[in-house]
Amino acid sequence: MNLFFNGHDIHEVELDLPGSITSHNISRVPLSPGKVFYSNVVGYNYSGIHATETSDGIMVDSQPPVTGMHDTEYENNSKLVGASWHGFSDRDSGITNYMWCVQTKSATLPCDIRDWENVVIHHYVSMVINSSYINTGEEVESLVYALDGIGYLKHRNQMAS
Repeated sequence: MNLFFNGHDIHEVELDLPGSITSHNISRVPLSPGKVFYSNVVGYNYSGIHATETSDGIMVDSQPPVTGMHDTEYENNSKLVGASWHGFSDRDSGITNYMWCVQTKSATLPCDIRDWENVVIHHYVSMVINSSYINTGEEVESLVYALDGIGYLKHRNQMAS
């Protein structure tokens, strides 16, 4: 294990494994969050010629994304709802997508108008909703959360529309 490509600065194993072995477990190696670690495998033939292969790296991500801010989007059409957000971040594996839904402010169950929907990495959404679920004058709100590269999530407070 190492912190740089083709290196060997953290953990070195001096084992002579047969060619039929396709995996090897290493334990108790201190891996710090937010750093990329690489592993190397060196293969030798009977004449001593060798080749080294290096992994594409792994990262320990121990924190969920940081919550961002939101802006209220008012629509002049009772069948549209919109929301925008910014400032979500994840210093380790990064934000991979946002999940968004719509509910009435008085909802007893979340997302009673439009269920959770993956809006990829967009920071703004405006969608058609089924307005038959909304009584005249009833407030509607959006919910959004971010997912990072390993699936941690961070919810954002409601966004009134």
